[in-house]
Amino acid sequence: MDMTAIIETETQRRASHTPVRGRKQGSFFPGTRPKGRNRTIFVLDDEFLIAMQMAQLMENFGWSILGPAGSLEEADVLLEENDSPDAAILDINIRGASVFELAETLHDRGVPILFCSGYEVIEETDRFTGCAKLRKPFGGGQIFSEIEALMKRKEAGCA
Repeated sequence: MDMTAIIETETQRRASHTPVRGRKQGSFFPGTRPKGRNRTIFVLDDEFLIAMQMAQLMENFGWSILGPAGSLEEADVLLEENDSPDAAILDINIRGASVFELAETLHDRGVPILFCSGYEVIEETDRFTGCAKLRKPFGGGQIFSEIEALMKRKEAGCA
């Protein structure tokens, strides 16, 4: 089976599934060892397609997905019902509300955070200077690079 057929088959298989909390998937390409293996990432974005794309991207890199959540209420439920994730990707503005209260909770649990926003200036407080920030639109490689850098800082005790 050629690589195009493998990708098409995997894409069709995944299209029939809805990401759910803690669902583990392997690598998108058979035979590779994803860097994220055995790690869980929480995804929160109120734009459904963007949330799904971010979740799919991180899943392709071997991460287990918690979410994606589309509201702060949904995020609270997922985080209360599950162990703390290893990292989080948070849109800053969720249906007109700031995500910073939720970010405080995650930060207090030691969860590295990647903030994403479509706004020109990404609001920040002193509390979150160690977290990563990306302005939308961004590429998949950027998300993965930022998350990997956050994880390296956490493992080095710098997060």
